[in-house]
Amino acid sequence: MKKSYIKINFYRQAYSLFSALLLIALATVQVSCKKSSNVDTTVPVSNPITKDSVSGFLKGTMLANKTYYLKGDIYVKSTDTLAIQPGVTVIVLGNPDAAPPLIYTIHISGTLLAEGTKASQITFKPSASNPVWPKGYWGGIQCDSMAKVVHLIWANISYTGGPDVSGGAQFAFSVVGVAPSSSNGNFTSTTKVVIENCSFVSGIDDCLRLMGPITVSIKGNVIQHQGSDDGDNINIKNGVTGDVAFNYIWSAANNSIKVNTNKTVLYPQSKINIYNNTMIAGGWRKQGEPTAGILVDVFAQASVFNNLIINCVNGLRITAQSDTSAIKGKYGYNLFYSTVDSTRAGYYPAGDWGKPQAGDLLSTGLNNNNPKLVNLDTDVHAMTDQNNPHLQAGSAAIGKANQQAPYTAGIGTLMLPGKDIGAYQSDGSGNQR
Repeated sequence: MKKSYIKINFYRQAYSLFSALLLIALATVQVSCKKSSNVDTTVPVSNPITKDSVSGFLKGTMLANKTYYLKGDIYVKSTDTLAIQPGVTVIVLGNPDAAPPLIYTIHISGTLLAEGTKASQITFKPSASNPVWPKGYWGGIQCDSMAKVVHLIWANISYTGGPDVSGGAQFAFSVVGVAPSSSNGNFTSTTKVVIENCSFVSGIDDCLRLMGPITVSIKGNVIQHQGSDDGDNINIKNGVTGDVAFNYIWSAANNSIKVNTNKTVLYPQSKINIYNNTMIAGGWRKQGEPTAGILVDVFAQASVFNNLIINCVNGLRITAQSDTSAIKGKYGYNLFYSTVDSTRAGYYPAGDWGKPQAGDLLSTGLNNNNPKLVNLDTDVHAMTDQNNPHLQAGSAAIGKANQQAPYTAGIGTLMLPGKDIGAYQSDGSGNQR
């Protein structure tokens, strides 16, 4: 027995010694790892773009906080990616007063990942020291049907609309998916588009033109003074699906948000959830056709909830040409307010299919269903935005939204319908610009 005890005790001691040595070794490895991680944890940048001036075919990464000068058109091939890090400034050279105008444009056939942060935003602007409106200084960002992924996050884009080769004004930002080729059949999204927390100012045509079977997340943006005598601010066509939510749109030339499919090719259908947007002073520069805060037209499907529409020529237009069977019961809880007596009749224009719904708040006077913004500028022809669209205590919009409104998960930031009507929530959530 003694011999067995000695043997067992020996193994116990050996095991204890082994355990101690193992713990020491692990501790040494951990300390070593901590030291090495403090030295370099940076992921290498793919193809850093170090030159200050860029033009032609481009791929790689524009480096954080660096200024680049665009001295010619930019093209990103279908197999390439252009990444833009936080804090980048892109100054677009050119001369709209030249004959012909010298206008440069960013063309995307591949992938664009322009991803800034709230603290370190990306900026695209013209080189003019004192740009004036309406004058298009550059051609914006144009993505064709080969584009795969397009991210524009915490970016600022201004003074777009310079003419293309045919002389027509260009959009601030456009994505053209594969065009429908038949009147029926199955279509799948060709491009994933995320435009969130961006600012668009003083373009001279459509701000966001989105077309084809693409999937979109258009959320938390601020769009100000877009379109000269025409131009929809968010213009959706030909089979786009996704969400338009928590955007603030001021002084749209034509419709603030427009959704349709196609007058002759009805598939794929546009299917959009439009919720918690704020629109002010829209539709006053367009002549010859009715305008709206929100227009749902030709064979489009849409759910429209929790939107705040103030001092627009018309409020919500759902025409008889839309897919009314799919829209029935999928709109309401919108607040319409006007400081002008004559426009109150246009909250739901006579002759349209759309009619007031449960949960809607239709102001009948200045003190009725007042949204009580921090500041409301009643000048619909103002050149600069003097509104502060946040809600004050006592606003008719607070707590009146439908939090069960439809939304899409799986693309972009998940922003659930708010408890307050409009883009800015009384608890500080919603639009963060």
